[in-house]
Amino acid sequence: MELKINTLVKSISQMRNALFLAAVIIFGNFMIMSAAADAEVNVSLSKQSDQLAADFCADPAFDTQPCPILPTDIAQFDASFIYRFVGPESQRPFDQFSWQSFIAMTWPLTANGVALPYGQAAHPAKGDVPRWQRLVNRDQLITGEGGVSPFSRAEAFCGAGDSPSTSLPPKPADTLLLYAFHQATGDVLVDQGGNYVLYETRLNDVAAGYIRDSQLASFTGRSRRAETGSEISFPMQDPNKQDPGKNADGSGDMSGKEIAGGDRQVLKNVEGHRVGPGATLLKFAWRVLSPDDNPAQFLTRNARLFVPARDSVTRNPFCRDVVVGMIGMHLVQRVVSGNGDRWIWSTFEHVANAPLAVNARRPNSFIAKKLFPDGCFAPTGQEPGILQTGNEKNIANLQRFNLFGMAGGINIPLEQAKNRPSPNPDTTMMKTKITGVAATTGAGTMPAVAGSGGETVNQGVVRPALWAEHAPYAVDQTGQAIAPSQIVRCWRVFEGTDKTNTLWHQALAGSVWDNYFLVGTQWIGNGGGAPFGVGEVPRFLSNVALESFIQHQETGTCLGCHSTARSDAGQLANFTFVLAPAN
Repeated sequence: MELKINTLVKSISQMRNALFLAAVIIFGNFMIMSAAADAEVNVSLSKQSDQLAADFCADPAFDTQPCPILPTDIAQFDASFIYRFVGPESQRPFDQFSWQSFIAMTWPLTANGVALPYGQAAHPAKGDVPRWQRLVNRDQLITGEGGVSPFSRAEAFCGAGDSPSTSLPPKPADTLLLYAFHQATGDVLVDQGGNYVLYETRLNDVAAGYIRDSQLASFTGRSRRAETGSEISFPMQDPNKQDPGKNADGSGDMSGKEIAGGDRQVLKNVEGHRVGPGATLLKFAWRVLSPDDNPAQFLTRNARLFVPARDSVTRNPFCRDVVVGMIGMHLVQRVVSGNGDRWIWSTFEHVANAPLAVNARRPNSFIAKKLFPDGCFAPTGQEPGILQTGNEKNIANLQRFNLFGMAGGINIPLEQAKNRPSPNPDTTMMKTKITGVAATTGAGTMPAVAGSGGETVNQGVVRPALWAEHAPYAVDQTGQAIAPSQIVRCWRVFEGTDKTNTLWHQALAGSVWDNYFLVGTQWIGNGGGAPFGVGEVPRFLSNVALESFIQHQETGTCLGCHSTARSDAGQLANFTFVLAPAN
């Protein structure tokens, strides 16, 4: 069907823009609009490559099941084709790339860097360490103007053990050190257990090596770079091109495949040359698991929390050992083909994060003056498809979400889709109205919810977000618990991505990975301009665990937001904010 429509699109490529917009309405998800009328361009729904993408493994020779090999490029990505809207066949290679990357990055390795067999990797044991944990923590590498990173402060206080009052042992090497609990907007997210969601960012060896070699790890170095005007441009391939070696028995089974050099590997590209993955950045969202949670349903890690005095309700710093479960991940990689120099943006979530909004929009339905004029509406619990993660993961009767509480089941608008924390349980939400009191100091600030009499009912929103010394940790300055956040998903998963999720869930059935889904893969498909943003496809993409409060905004797009990223020295930073640390 796409090829037939593609022929039609080519035949009308010189028509006026008004006719193009009419065609969008007719063809919906499948329409690709042409470039300027006087330009000679290829316009396609789906560039039909001679080399099809491998389904479950980046190496086609081992494509019968998911494997620990990272993909290095998307051969079907052709910059000469203009993609205005996302189509199933054009999106498929990108979504396969995302799933392959996610599985390979979360695959557990031995201490010697050997990938565990699939059966063990699918149900990781307590001591198994995932590949991504070999990557460097951003705050270990990059320092701000003050020269001391928050990681260093946390490690100095918690690394060797806590204060004498709690007497924690030295932190094991495979235990995470977590302390960041603000989103990029400055807002905090409280899960249904009453704990803050925590965040961390990691970089692969290629990205970290570029930062070191370019002297971008320090503020002084970034300032010099900005003064000289030398462009910041992360590598699109691994310049070291290291070979991962073979199994001890010489077999090619991907289980037991050694990953040399920490996270480096190579594959043959379409010309037959050996190349390694380019610069790769990962951002995680973690929630503290409670006794009510089943750890087997999460990718988990042991973690040590560091709470500095400024964030502690007692004004005393402290450390706590907890188990955290992954509920969100951005995985961003720079590639050679197409417009991959502007990165491929993949984002994954836990299947039980949040329900789909009653008025959620489809990814291609973005040509409107205002996307969500009345906000995003929470479900009553009666609507079918309350959680959309793929046909095999449509949990319509789920009673426990990570980021949404079904108590009351009242269908209400979350004003401006900002998904504010819920009011107290005894407050009627049918008559809520908005006050002018700012909730936080972040870019994603939201008004507080008020009851019918005008009184503020979300006290935790307008007061400082502090930590209690024991779970549940989210409290205000008086020690009162902050109500859990109420998060809904404003955008539907694209139908093509939904089908890809179904295929992967079938392949991963029974594994811990079966509890995660691809929200979407975003890439640059056109030159941008209203209403197409910076040319990102699909136009809007956000992760409810990482960008909870801006889903409805123009900034609710990964590549669109990051296209303006600058270092803390003011220089354009190649689509990443890692060079602007907040000390």
